[in-house]
Amino acid sequence: MTDKHSPCRNWRLTLAALLSCASLLTHAAPHQSRDSSVAMDNQIAATLDSLAYGNLSEARVLARQLSKQFPKFALGHLLSAELEATAAFQDVRASNLAPMNQRLIDLLLEAQSRLKATRTQRTAMNQIDSGAVSTLPSSVIQMGTDLDSLLVVDLNNSTINHIVGTDESPTVIRQHYIGSGKAGFGKEVEGDNKTPLGVYTITGKRHDSTLPDLYGSGALTLNYPNALDRYLGRTGYGIWIHGVPHAQRSRAPRSSEGCVTMSNDHLLSLMQQIEPSESLVVLTNNLSYTSEKKRNSLKHEYQTLFTNYQNALLSKQPREMANLYDKSRNIIRAPYTEKYKQYIQNVSPSDISIILNPSLDSHDGVENAPFLVMRGRYGTHKEHPFALYWKRSEAGEWLIATELRQGPNAS
Repeated sequence: MTDKHSPCRNWRLTLAALLSCASLLTHAAPHQSRDSSVAMDNQIAATLDSLAYGNLSEARVLARQLSKQFPKFALGHLLSAELEATAAFQDVRASNLAPMNQRLIDLLLEAQSRLKATRTQRTAMNQIDSGAVSTLPSSVIQMGTDLDSLLVVDLNNSTINHIVGTDESPTVIRQHYIGSGKAGFGKEVEGDNKTPLGVYTITGKRHDSTLPDLYGSGALTLNYPNALDRYLGRTGYGIWIHGVPHAQRSRAPRSSEGCVTMSNDHLLSLMQQIEPSESLVVLTNNLSYTSEKKRNSLKHEYQTLFTNYQNALLSKQPREMANLYDKSRNIIRAPYTEKYKQYIQNVSPSDISIILNPSLDSHDGVENAPFLVMRGRYGTHKEHPFALYWKRSEAGEWLIATELRQGPNAS
C-alpha cells in the first residue's frame, strides 16, 4: 500500500500524537438522559479512549453512535467521518486540507483537552479516594459557612469542578469540559482576550431570552474586575460563565474573548443548582491538591491572621491597625465605623472562606501565592459581604493590600 492511501497520514498523525499515552475508559451514568451533555462527555471519553489504545473498530462504532446521538457535536462527526474513511482505506476532505483550517485545529485541540482533562481528573479522584489528599484544591484553605457552592475552573485543563458541602465534608458533584479565552489566562487589560485568574463572586443570572445566541441558554455574571484586580490596575469587564450557540454542543478550549463557556445543558443545570450569594468562583491555571494535614496547618495560620485583624480593629490604636496594611502603594482606606467593628468582631475565623488567589506568579498553588483572599459576611443576619485581600511581602509577611466592605455600616 502506498503512502497516498495510508489511513494515518496528514492530520491523522496529529490526532494520533494528541491522543497518545492516555487512558480514559469511562461509562455513562445510568440515570443520565441519553441526550444530556453528561452522557455526551462520557461517550466522547470512551471513544477517545478506544482510539488512544488503537482499538479502531470499537472507536468507529462508538464514534458512529456519538454522531447520531448528538448531531450538533462537531467533534463527534469529525471522528466518525475519519474513522469510517480509515476503515474504507480512503481519504476524506479533511485530510487533504493543507494547511489545516482553523475549525479542524479547534476540534483536534478539543479532543486533546478532553482527553487530558479526564486523565487528570481520574488521577485526582484516585488520590482523594485513597485519602492521600484533600477533596478541596490546595489553593482553597477553607470553605466559609456561608458557601453552598464552590466552582473551581481549571483553565489549564479546560474543566470546571462544582464542589458542595461543608469545609469538613466537601463533595465534587460535577466535573466537565469548558472553553475559555482565546489568548489564554491571566487577564490584564481590556480586549486582551484572556480569562482572568482570581476569586470571584456571582453577581447575577442572565437567561436565554435576554441574550444573543452567542451566549446560548444563559449566563452567570462575575464581579471582574474585583477589588484586587483594580488594585493591580487590571481593566476590562463582562467576564461571564455562559453557554454556547444553540446550533453547537461545545466550543474550542481557547475560543472566547475571556469568558468561560460550557454546553447549554451543563449551564442550565448549574444555574438551577446554585444561589449566587452563596457561591464563589475560583479561576485558576494550576489545579493541584495537598494533604489534609497541610491544609489544616495553613488554615490555623490564616485564621490567626484574621483574628489579629479583628483585635487590631478593637484596639483603638491607629498604629496597630496601620501595621496590618501594605504601604507600598498610596491606597486611601475608608474609615471603620464602630458598628462595622462590632459586627466583624462577631465573625468567627472558622466561618470565613480563605483562598490563595490564583496567579501566574504561583507555580504550586500554595507556597508562593502572592495574594490571599478572605471572604465572609457580617450583619444581624450575615447579609453584608466583606473581603480582605492580603499581599505577601518580600519578607514573607502578609499585609492587607485592599479590601471590600459592603453594607450600610461598612464605613
